[in-house]
Amino acid sequence: MPTNELKSLQSNLDCQIAANGLLSTSKYGSIARVFIVEVTNTSEFKVVIFQITVDASNLKNVVFVDINQYIGKADENESEKKILFNIKGVNYESESDIWIIKMEVTDENVSELKKQVDSEKTRFRVDNMNLSFEEQQVSTTEIDMEQTSDIGVVDKYRNLFQWADYKQLTLLNKKCKAQIKGHLNQFEWIVDGRFDCDGVVGTSENLRSQERAVQSAIENYLEISGQSELVTKEQLQFLVENESNCKS
Repeated sequence: MPTNELKSLQSNLDCQIAANGLLSTSKYGSIARVFIVEVTNTSEFKVVIFQITVDASNLKNVVFVDINQYIGKADENESEKKILFNIKGVNYESESDIWIIKMEVTDENVSELKKQVDSEKTRFRVDNMNLSFEEQQVSTTEIDMEQTSDIGVVDKYRNLFQWADYKQLTLLNKKCKAQIKGHLNQFEWIVDGRFDCDGVVGTSENLRSQERAVQSAIENYLEISGQSELVTKEQLQFLVENESNCKS
């Protein structure tokens, strides 16, 4: 999240924000943390987790769907929401170096928000299904909407489970490409590796770090290509650590 947005939330406790699309969440914090592995804070952006409280017994106008049984990813325990939130707290968790944004689902002012959203749709003639957090100053008579970011959450999460370029290496005078793919196993983030060099592919499975997944895939490539004696493990480690990263 942009740092200026985080500061805005800090200064607007007990105010309301909304998502203009479906907010995909998990019932377990440990799963949410999987998606911020190896992400770090910078001066411009902060790593955040949204902790959402839902009192379903007192909510009458909230769209809340438990979709876990339909999507084939049982480990994620996923649900989707299209709702308003009260901002209850913005706290820094020093041991994890992340910010926890505590929000509470509310159905106050839903009718006013719907009127404003419908008006904006008519004005721009477009429906944007990307998830956007919009800073809201909501009262019973007026809604001041200012779009502050556009986060392609669905695409971002989907890409974590597909092969993505990790590094390009020069090995034995050949240009080769290393790739990684992540998945969940019993709520733990696991990484598979693949190393393609002139059509010969080495693979690795179920490792706990991207670096080790790539290294093991290269080791497998050297073994199946019959060239394992030409490159030592020390040289292999140097290649993995020092070759430039690719953009996925």
